[in-house]
Amino acid sequence: MKRTVAILGVGLFMGAIALTYPLAREPGSALPGNLGDPLLNSWALAWGSERIADGFAGFWDAPVFFPHHDSLAFSESLAGVAVFVAPIQWVLGNPILTYNVAFLFSFVHFGLGVFLLTRSVAGRTDAAVIAAVAATFSPYRTASQITFLQMQIAGWIPLGLWALHRYFTTGSRRALLASTAAIVLQILTSLYFAYLLLVPLSVIAVHGLLGDRESRMRRLRDLSGGAVIAMAVVGSVAAVYYRVQQQHGLVWPLDEHRRYSADVLSYVHVRQGADTWIDLPQEATAVRALFPGTALLVLGILGSAVCCLRSERRTNTKAPGSGTRDSGSRNQGPGVRLGRIYALIGIVSLALSLGPQPSVAGHAFLPSGPYAWLMAVLPGLSGFRIPARFGIMVHLSLAVLAAIGAAWLLSRTKARSWRLTLCAGLVIVGLVDGYTGPVRLPRFDPRGRQASHDLYEWLKAHPGPAIVLPIADADAAVKALAGESLARVYHYG
Repeated sequence: MKRTVAILGVGLFMGAIALTYPLAREPGSALPGNLGDPLLNSWALAWGSERIADGFAGFWDAPVFFPHHDSLAFSESLAGVAVFVAPIQWVLGNPILTYNVAFLFSFVHFGLGVFLLTRSVAGRTDAAVIAAVAATFSPYRTASQITFLQMQIAGWIPLGLWALHRYFTTGSRRALLASTAAIVLQILTSLYFAYLLLVPLSVIAVHGLLGDRESRMRRLRDLSGGAVIAMAVVGSVAAVYYRVQQQHGLVWPLDEHRRYSADVLSYVHVRQGADTWIDLPQEATAVRALFPGTALLVLGILGSAVCCLRSERRTNTKAPGSGTRDSGSRNQGPGVRLGRIYALIGIVSLALSLGPQPSVAGHAFLPSGPYAWLMAVLPGLSGFRIPARFGIMVHLSLAVLAAIGAAWLLSRTKARSWRLTLCAGLVIVGLVDGYTGPVRLPRFDPRGRQASHDLYEWLKAHPGPAIVLPIADADAAVKALAGESLARVYHYG
């Protein structure tokens, strides 16, 4: 098992390098996609790394938006990432390189998490490898989400759910603690996940509590304890965001939620400019391009059919999570049962991704949907802004179902050579799905645009008193400073 994980990890890393080429050639001076969110997130990681070295002193009072306090809470803090990449920033002092290391290893992290989760459900190593590759390199991750590091680092979700399944299977409190830690780290990466995880955690917890009457009270106490630990850690962070939201009225209007909601057909849309998928509808708004790729979609549909049509078979083999079933096992009973659970998670998450007014092809088919109902009762959801991100949970559910579908196919292939061929073919399809053309690779110049260069040269040549100007545009700053004698300008964007 350890050898398989190691080989898969190396394979996922090589796949990430290949599909994000030529990023690996310039990891210290260029960022994947654009200089918007990636540049903001590289700065946030550098700031977080610096504050970690000082024991988190002044963590929230980042040097932006002066004189406001808690200014880091105006965006993602990425605390759950910074704690792991801080040593790179301390040693090398290059925020761009630190960001790119986190970005490339996000593929490995997510893929290994999906592998462990799907293997525990489907009971086959080969099927789990196929699902891991298809989910890790889906067009959604390699194109639509390529500029959102906080969404790319989602590997704690499958790891947390895998550990939670192990808890319900074995009763191990260590597994529950591991699940709690993974969930906390995921939410500290982005508070979006505090809402995205509500669906799978609720469904799996209810299923686990109803499954065994004898230990129900013990499980309820354990889960309550885990929830208290998670809320104690996450609550301290959420309190800062809530305070900032209340102080500045940071609530997105309903139209903004509608704008960034998925459409039912978004799940067959790719991001504009995806070369491999020019025959599919292209979506200019990246977060609404939710196509999962052919391998994940087809195998997920097959797995859904298996779960619907196949009855559970009671056997003496251990349940998912025990790690005892070999890669050739045909026992699909426990996998089918959990597959239905993930089908439910996927359906609910899809409904929520459609936002406050669900639509098909741009035409609303309900005056309000589950997302709008949830907004009415769930604190803080008004600041969520992008309902389409519930699509992440749809894709994870598809990965579990895809593993079941692949297991069903492989179990019907008698000859070992044909099984290997089929497995290799499906892995290749998953990799090809993720290739969406050469990655755009803008280089970062710390001096900014040419107008900024001119401004800085002018300031060096004209020493004088300092002034603070709330100017985001360097061109406007040059005009504002015409004829003035100033030593330094701080401008915030």
